[in-house]
Amino acid sequence: IVGGTYIAREDTNGYIYRGDSANALLIGANVFYYGVGAAIYNYFGSTIQECNIYNYSGTGAILDQSGAIVKDSTIYSKTGYAVKGGEVSNGIKVYAEALNNVVEHGGLNAGSAINIINPNARVYGGVIIARDFGTSYPILIGASDAIIENVSIRQTYPVNNAKIIRIATGVTNPIILNCTLEVSSVGGTHVGISAADTNTPVYYAGLKFINKSSGAFDP
Repeated sequence: IVGGTYIAREDTNGYIYRGDSANALLIGANVFYYGVGAAIYNYFGSTIQECNIYNYSGTGAILDQSGAIVKDSTIYSKTGYAVKGGEVSNGIKVYAEALNNVVEHGGLNAGSAINIINPNARVYGGVIIARDFGTSYPILIGASDAIIENVSIRQTYPVNNAKIIRIATGVTNPIILNCTLEVSSVGGTHVGISAADTNTPVYYAGLKFINKSSGAFDP
């Protein structure tokens, strides 16, 4: 599918569907979704590129984990999920690569804007605006050897002691390069990079930390 504007009615349960074993491409499309299922269901190595996806209640897009990529797209999620890759997660669940996306996590449910779940997955470029309770994170690194590079990350929800990048239990060798981490929350001590396990090695370089909150910001 190349180009076009697609608006799903409120009782839609599945809108743009490609469920066979072939690669699928959705490029340059505007998708407005108000339904209860998924606006876009792509399978096996599919690509969503240069699209604008506005999701108001259901799921913006479901991608299979076999090499699927969301690239150069703007994704807005209000109360549902922007993109999910097989399991429930607010925002993008990264199996392979997420490149140059704009992700606004506008919901108030637990779940991270970007959740890395496969080893060696990569998040490169783009902007993440997260509005979480403090029980979820703008980026959750849930697999080893992940690379996050050239991403601008903003935590804007007014919560105490916010965390920007979180490393899950058992994860090793995360690499974070040339990113900007900004916190605009309220009081407490906000943390740029934190890990569930103590003494977790983290490799990082070229980071910029911006504190626009009323509290402290500990890199």
